[in-house]
Amino acid sequence: MKKDHWQKEITVTYPREQRDLYKHDDPCCIYEQWPGRVGIHKAGRNFPAMVAKKHFMDKGYSVLKQYFLMRCPRQREYNEGFAMLCKIFGEPAVRQLIKNALPLKGGDPDLFVYKPDLTEKFFVEVKENDELTSNQLQLFPLIVKHLCPVYVVRVKPQ
Repeated sequence: MKKDHWQKEITVTYPREQRDLYKHDDPCCIYEQWPGRVGIHKAGRNFPAMVAKKHFMDKGYSVLKQYFLMRCPRQREYNEGFAMLCKIFGEPAVRQLIKNALPLKGGDPDLFVYKPDLTEKFFVEVKENDELTSNQLQLFPLIVKHLCPVYVVRVKPQ
């Protein structure tokens, strides 16, 4: 049986000292700060996503980190990231995914990664010490069916 995309993990390592630099917003940190550090982001829980973002950007990809697919349905229509996904995949495909994924209210992958010429595009779920949620296990096959692959990136200190 063929493995699904999210059953394969890509490992990305980071210099151990960078976590503390990130947490303290130190200018020596090599990772960009998540904008608007509120909610779960104020405690630096988004550090793994920023490690993955830098990894892909260093490889020539563009990375979209703020978009809504299933989460925040009331704000989705006004979200620039959602509009970009509709432009890239076509609004009918994105709307069909949402329709097929209801009643899920979350589980969106952390990042959307793409080559500027759109020859490659995929979603990335970033994990460090946790596993996929039940919503993610339900949503990711639908994303693969309607839009593109979803990969799990596991970040670890060097």
